[in-house]
Amino acid sequence: MLKKTKFVVLLLLVYFVGGKLLYAQVEFDQKSITYLPSFYIDIISSRAENGNNKFTLYSKIPFDEIQFLKSQHGGFKATYEMSITIFDDHDYQVDGKIFERTVTVSEYEQTNATDLYDVVQRSFIIKPGKYKVFVQLEDLDSHKIGVFEEKIELPDYSKKPLSISSILFSEKVRVDSSGNLIPLPLVGVPRIETGNLYGFFTIYSKNNKDFEVEVVVRNMRNKKLYKDKRKLAYLGEETAVAIAIPDAKLSLGTYNFQIKVKQGREHASLHEQFKIYWQGLPLTGIDLKSAIEQMDLIASHKDLKKISKAPPAYQREFFKQFWKQYDPTAGTDKNELMDEYYRRIQYANDNFRGLREGWKTDMGTVYILLGAPEEVLREMSPQYMTSFFSTRPVKALQIWKYHSLNRYFIFVDENGFGDYRLDNPAVLSEFRNTFRY
Repeated sequence: MLKKTKFVVLLLLVYFVGGKLLYAQVEFDQKSITYLPSFYIDIISSRAENGNNKFTLYSKIPFDEIQFLKSQHGGFKATYEMSITIFDDHDYQVDGKIFERTVTVSEYEQTNATDLYDVVQRSFIIKPGKYKVFVQLEDLDSHKIGVFEEKIELPDYSKKPLSISSILFSEKVRVDSSGNLIPLPLVGVPRIETGNLYGFFTIYSKNNKDFEVEVVVRNMRNKKLYKDKRKLAYLGEETAVAIAIPDAKLSLGTYNFQIKVKQGREHASLHEQFKIYWQGLPLTGIDLKSAIEQMDLIASHKDLKKISKAPPAYQREFFKQFWKQYDPTAGTDKNELMDEYYRRIQYANDNFRGLREGWKTDMGTVYILLGAPEEVLREMSPQYMTSFFSTRPVKALQIWKYHSLNRYFIFVDENGFGDYRLDNPAVLSEFRNTFRY
């Protein structure tokens, strides 16, 4: 129990004090600062008139990510500004919007809710092509800023006799008074309960014939999880389709949604990835199996075996129970410690990958356990490194300094391929012994 307590105290120290380290070492970890508003984005393309493309951005902003203040008229109010900017592949701005939104709630408990969102939808009519989308959200009370950036390619639907729009993954699909299908976008937010998950898309064709539509859902290991094949009536030049994956008990992970449409002699196909998140599980995890494996740096052999060997139906609950004991804000839906741990896993995988996954490298391990270093010294001079390490040949060197812990870590690259190894592993062993029971 003593080692478990040390793990909590030290990692909490890095998490809460780490804000200073992350900001001080901006060039090291700029994209991973966790003290900014986060929000969910989904981008959909569909056909517009005159050969143009309709680009629609959906966003959900969790209430607990924006700052609510007491309103003079009762209740609580939060105000934020969102800017959406679209650049072409030459970095020339082709479109954009800036708008302000105010969110009001009546009860204080709603201000910290992780399952309540402000929903935003904005559309743009632009030509087919490659673009970069930049979204910025600024809380106008706290002045904290969160950003989103993504490259997209908008197809030209006018060039094909049969084509398919992007897929809008939805929680529900209702039918309005005119018989039109109206989807309720999921926008990547964590799910709380199982239920139907819908893939909503539109088929474009001028050929007055019925369709044969096949949908297959696979996981990232290419295992087929669901298949639907049906005939659909032609409803005009635009035929809206909603395919339900019944009782979608999909675990945390990334999936492929594949569509094949046949109309007479014409064929069209499309496949897109979508991610499933669950309340209480990390948002950066690839899948639950990987998230469990990545606990190796902190979980005891006993705990890791209990979770990894559990039947699939129990793994998720065992995983949540493990992290619940380290939740710094017990009683809330968010576990900041778990989120920070897996954010570091993701950062390590993105930045320290070599012959192994980033989180398994020496640099990745140090970063995950201790956070961003307060100071980094980089040396590329072979003469300096030869004298520093006596006769040992070294191509490159980095020294990470943690002044608050009175420790430093020396990483050497002996072959010049960027595969840095810890030269003084004994320094890390004391933290491993503390973090791993």
